[in-house]
Amino acid sequence: METDRDYARKQFHLAVYTLATHPGSIKERLMEAACYLVMVQPRHLPLALRDDVSRLMTTLTKSPSKTKTAVRGGTVTCESTGSLGATIPYMRNATAVKAAKAICAIEARLKAL
Repeated sequence: METDRDYARKQFHLAVYTLATHPGSIKERLMEAACYLVMVQPRHLPLALRDDVSRLMTTLTKSPSKTKTAVRGGTVTCESTGSLGATIPYMRNATAVKAAKAICAIEARLKAL
């Protein structure tokens, strides 16, 4: 049976793998990697990492969701970016790199536990 800590390790591993292998820009790689992290809850993490993960997620989800109206195939639809989509594409590259480094550091610390 997978423990909470195993789940967190797996999600951070997948995020790091995505950062390393996704062919896109740093923001595109970060966006894909962050999708693995949004379901990680504080209960999945050791106490020593909860603040670091909380700061990381605050950085990645700083802006509120945005809803856009779009026409697709002649039909008008409303699409939500979610807070990741409203934040990551608009952050500075240096901020994206810093967040990517934080993901790698947290994953390394989880592996060591």
